[in-house]
Amino acid sequence: MGGSSKKQTVGYRYRMGLHLVLCQGPVDAVQEIQMGERTAWGDANRAPLSSGHGLTSIGINQPYLFGGDEREGGVVGTIDVLPGGPTQMRNDYLMSRLGSAIPAFRGVLSLLAAALLGFGWIKGAEHVQAQWDAAVQQQTLQATAIRERQAQATVKVVTQYVDRVRVVREKGDTIIREVPVYVSIQADAACTINRGFVRLHDGAAAGELPEPARDADAPAAGLALSAVAGTVAANYQTCHENAEQLRALQVWAHEMASAIK
Repeated sequence: MGGSSKKQTVGYRYRMGLHLVLCQGPVDAVQEIQMGERTAWGDANRAPLSSGHGLTSIGINQPYLFGGDEREGGVVGTIDVLPGGPTQMRNDYLMSRLGSAIPAFRGVLSLLAAALLGFGWIKGAEHVQAQWDAAVQQQTLQATAIRERQAQATVKVVTQYVDRVRVVREKGDTIIREVPVYVSIQADAACTINRGFVRLHDGAAAGELPEPARDADAPAAGLALSAVAGTVAANYQTCHENAEQLRALQVWAHEMASAIK
C-alpha cells in the first residue's frame, strides 16, 4: 500500500519594490539602515564617516536578521540610495512602474529597493504569537500577584486601624468617666458657663464664625462645667479616631503602591 504526504507551507518569500522618502536632502553620507529597529546595514556605533559614504547601491544580506526561517525571517536584496542631489536623474525602475511623468526626487534623501526579498513569515508569525501569549500570561500572573498582595495589605492595614481605634475609644471612654472625679460638684457650683461661651464653642466646633457678641451672651447658659469637660473630652476622642483613620489611609496608599512594584 502506498501513502501520500501532503505538502505543508512553512513560509513565504516576498519580493517587493519600495521607494521610501526619508528626509530633506541632499545629505553627505548614510550611516546605517535599520529594519524593525535592527541594523540591516551600516555602523550602529555612529563612528565618523567620510563624505559620500553609503550614497550608492547597498547590498543587504541579512537572512537571519529576525531569526531566519525558524522565527521572523530575514531580508536580502539591494537598496539604491538616492541622495537627492541637484543633478539626480529620474530612476529607471520607478519609471518602469509609474511611467515617465515622475520627478527625479531632488532635494530629498530616498531609498529604492527594486527586488527586496523578505521571508520566513509563517513561522515568524507563530513565534510572535507564542511570544504574545507568553507575555499575556505573564501579565495575568503579575496582575493576580499584585491583587493578592494588595488584598493582604488591606487586611493588615484594616486590622491595625481597628485595633488602634479600639485603644483610642477605650482611653476616651475612661477619660469621660473620670470627669466627675476631676470636675467635682463644688467646681460646677463655683463656675458659671455663660451663653457666649456656648456660642463660641459651638461655632469653633462647626468651623463657623459666631455672630458678634451681645448682651444676651452674658447670662448663664445653665450648663455645668462637668458637662463642658465631658463634651470636650468626647470631641478630642473623635479627633484622635479621625487621626488614626488618616494614618491608616496613608499607610494603605503606600502599601498599594508598593504592591505594584
